Amino acid sequence: MKKISLFMLAVFAGIFAFDLFADECTGISFGFIYPFDHHNELDSYDVQGLPAGEAGELHIRFQPDPEAEEPDWMESAAVGTYDLGSEINSDLRTCRQCVLLDVFSDDDDYELLSRYFQESGTLEVTLLDEEAQMMNGSVSAKLVQVEIDEDSGEASVVENGSCVEIESTAWVNVCIPDCEGKICGTDGCGGTCGDGCGDKKCNAAQDACVDWDCTQITLPEVPTLADGNTYNFKHSPAAYDEDFTSLEIYSDGSETGSHDLAAQQTLFCDICLYLYEVPVFDDDGDYDYSERLYFQESGTLQINSFDIVTMSINAEFDKVRLQEVVFNVLLGDIEPVPGGRCYEIEHAPFTYGMDSGDTGTGTADTGDPEPGSDGDTGSEPDEEKKESGGCSLNLI
Repeated sequence: MKKISLFMLAVFAGIFAFDLFADECTGISFGFIYPFDHHNELDSYDVQGLPAGEAGELHIRFQPDPEAEEPDWMESAAVGTYDLGSEINSDLRTCRQCVLLDVFSDDDDYELLSRYFQESGTLEVTLLDEEAQMMNGSVSAKLVQVEIDEDSGEASVVENGSCVEIESTAWVNVCIPDCEGKICGTDGCGGTCGDGCGDKKCNAAQDACVDWDCTQITLPEVPTLADGNTYNFKHSPAAYDEDFTSLEIYSDGSETGSHDLAAQQTLFCDICLYLYEVPVFDDDGDYDYSERLYFQESGTLQINSFDIVTMSINAEFDKVRLQEVVFNVLLGDIEPVPGGRCYEIEHAPFTYGMDSGDTGTGTADTGDPEPGSDGDTGSEPDEEKKESGGCSLNLI
């Protein structure tokens, strides 16, 4: 009898373990999520936690009430907490708050492997900006594998299919300015706190304006050309061996004369001066990103002569200051680091691609030099690149 009891206990334990294993879902989270199309859908292409060889696309949709007199999807995105497993939300055809995951092969074919729809969970909208049609919120949910009928829109659960669980993850698309206890510096949303600091800079606590204390650097008279519109300088002194300064000139900024660098403190610049500190290069030896980035804060670029076809140039920097900046994901732009470091260039004439009889001796070369060589940075990154007027930038 004792043996039978032990045997049955083992059987029940095995069944329990099997059920526990069968119900185990893949835990996922997602990175930056942003509005798509008419903003009733939020998308993220940075789904983390899927098995190797798989890539995911997460979609959160807010559907209008079809029975409303004037259907409006924002009524489904009003501030509040929503049950994703409710009778209405459990059906893809009727859901007001809908969470979908498409999983693809992470290769050149990008083949659709599976689809998932909510079975249970909670979606919370914490802030809705009706004018901008953007919101902040969070979601935690269990999604089960489904097959979707393209004609009827019905999602049928796949028998013995897999499941995924979204760990509680928040998204922020509405920027909330923060100036509490601050008299200067950024408000985090593209504005400034207080009246600014004039000729001084804001300290790290953003409660005082202090004098600039910048490292003085010099630039060589002959830069290296990279990617057709970018001049790279091996500045001196450099904090790290591979640090470099880079000037990008686009068509709208190619006129001769004096250009005020303070007037273009945005990634959408026509003349863009960067200093890359602790740059990182990819496996091919091309520039990938920089651990610290500095961007023009003040100064002038005097262009004496310029040929946009050959990129031949004779120009000079005067009283230039570069300040430490970071990339603000919400703004899609850079902003100064309060109390950040800075560099200054007192005066730096330079020439590229002129004949030997002219003021410079540089010759046009659109190839990418090896990292660490004089004036080299490798190629510029592909992300955030404007097709006309603007800069290319890749930040971590």
